[in-house]
Amino acid sequence: MVVVIRLLDHRGVYYPRTYSLNQVEIRNSKCDTQSERDALTASCSAFGDVRPDDCMRIVTLVDANGDREADELAEERFDEALDLLAPVSGGLSRMSMLGTGAYRYLHNARVRSRMPPNDALPVTSFHVMREPFPQWDWAQFLSTNMQTELQQRLVRSYHWARKAKLEANQQLRVLFRWFAMEAIWMVTKDDDITPRIMWALGFPTGNGAGLLSRTFTSALQAHQTIGGWRQQVENLLRAVKTFRNDSVHSGFRLQDIPRKQVRDFEQIMVLACARVQQTVVAGIQAGMTTSAELLEYLPILTENNSNYINDIHETVIYSLEHDHRTF
Repeated sequence: MVVVIRLLDHRGVYYPRTYSLNQVEIRNSKCDTQSERDALTASCSAFGDVRPDDCMRIVTLVDANGDREADELAEERFDEALDLLAPVSGGLSRMSMLGTGAYRYLHNARVRSRMPPNDALPVTSFHVMREPFPQWDWAQFLSTNMQTELQQRLVRSYHWARKAKLEANQQLRVLFRWFAMEAIWMVTKDDDITPRIMWALGFPTGNGAGLLSRTFTSALQAHQTIGGWRQQVENLLRAVKTFRNDSVHSGFRLQDIPRKQVRDFEQIMVLACARVQQTVVAGIQAGMTTSAELLEYLPILTENNSNYINDIHETVIYSLEHDHRTF
């Protein structure tokens, strides 16, 4: 069990006494133990936030095995609590959390500072130019040739995919990647893009699947578990579509569905989105100009992709089998 403590923006509401809201407490600095104060001070320094004494604390107790899991569980409760408190402020105060925080592990009474993430990604990339007069790269080509419908759709798709990479909220990451694929495959507002996404994940469907050669189909189906994943992947994509509609039209929140399901949603979105975009790139390079044309020639593009089968077997299916989190 972990007590998660986060600082609230100092421009929020000040409570002279501890304020309880279901599983969440809002309290001031006088309630800190010395170890908590030390941990918050160190965290504050790392995040570059204001002094801890200036801020209220938002606190909850979660059943977690580490800092990251504790953060995920706690932030769901914190977000809901702040949603409820925002109207109380009358719009005059800022109800939001700072990065500064601390964790108290009850099994050993150890207190840890919350520090900025030190993930392997993102990192600095270096673009190597080997030629004295380099050719245009893909970004330069698109920036001056957004004349066709398909090129414009791809740029819109890139927009939402980049938004997903920068977004901290898991629900929004899922939605943004779905939007990125809708930007490609929504020819009419009533289109179901699920079967089209299935192609990107190694499960050709519809009449177009019959246009693939027997040799290609046999090689694709040679993986021993791919057949068992088809229905599971389709069900998962349809659940993401429902989640998208519920979020957009009914205001669903991250807290309204099980956490594992959202993690599964994100995994399949990461796997699908990049591959849908790769298909569009291949279509543009082949001279296609519309999404309708891309759909018509999807079987040819798929079979002409020399890495398609290896990618599906060694990356997509492998990730599904081992539940790898590639985000």
